[in-house]
Amino acid sequence: MRALVWVLVALFAAVAVQTALRGRHGEVRAARQAMVVDGLLESGTVSRARLVAAVDLLLRCERVDGAVEDLWTTAQARQVQQDAVVRLDVSAMQSGAEVRRLLAVSLERSLETDYAFLDWALTVQREGCRSTGRAAMAYSKALYATERSTAAKRDFIRCWDRVATTYGLRLRTENDL
Repeated sequence: MRALVWVLVALFAAVAVQTALRGRHGEVRAARQAMVVDGLLESGTVSRARLVAAVDLLLRCERVDGAVEDLWTTAQARQVQQDAVVRLDVSAMQSGAEVRRLLAVSLERSLETDYAFLDWALTVQREGCRSTGRAAMAYSKALYATERSTAAKRDFIRCWDRVATTYGLRLRTENDL
């Protein structure tokens, strides 16, 4: 009888150890997934900085051709980021599905903004820096797209900051994306 008790104790101990190891593996996996998302966010920071710099050049009517090229590059990079979100494995991460959904919306809105500013830039490139009705309309559309993307970014950040805090990652603002 005593041998049976020891066997049962050993069996329960083995199950407890396996469960603990599985839990630890899940935590490590979740942290890695959060780090991948954070890396994607960092690439978004680069895209946004390029967008802001190009818009600034256009507003000053400097290096218009270069600004158009930078906006095109930004839109392409943002498309790559958006494609990467679809493939993200966030299954182990806290609020993973919500993070992916909100990030996808944020990137979609950002891409719309990139293309709206590109449309404005192409109008400026074609018509020159003087203010025309078409240029003003294109710029207004870009500003509206910016408002929509900023709102989507804020929604994402509210969710992301809880995750970032859990895994010791950098907190973000909409200006980072």
